[in-house]
Amino acid sequence: MVTAKVTNTTNVPVSLFALSSTDPSAPLSSQVAWTAQRGDVTVTSVLTNTDAHALGTLAAGETAPVTFTLSLPAAVGNEYQGQTASASLFVRVTQQSP
Repeated sequence: MVTAKVTNTTNVPVSLFALSSTDPSAPLSSQVAWTAQRGDVTVTSVLTNTDAHALGTLAAGETAPVTFTLSLPAAVGNEYQGQTASASLFVRVTQQSP
C-alpha cells in the first residue's frame, strides 16, 4: 500500500484520475489487481488496463490522499510462481474549465 498526497494549487477545481502502466508482455501483469481510494471513491483494475479511472474532483486549494493497493487474487494458479512484473501507478490531474 502506498499513499500519495495530492494538492490542488490552482484557483479552479481539478479532476483526479488513477491509472497504471506496465509491460503487458509480462503474463503476471494481467493477474495483479490494483485499487485506488480517495475518500469514499474506490476504483479497481488490473495492471494491464491503461484506462484512466475517475476519483472525483479536488477543489481549489484542497489536499487529498490517494491510496493505492496491489493484490494477487487467490484464484491465480501456480503457473505464475516465480514470475515478476513491474508497474507504475499514477494520479492524473486535469484542470477543469473555470
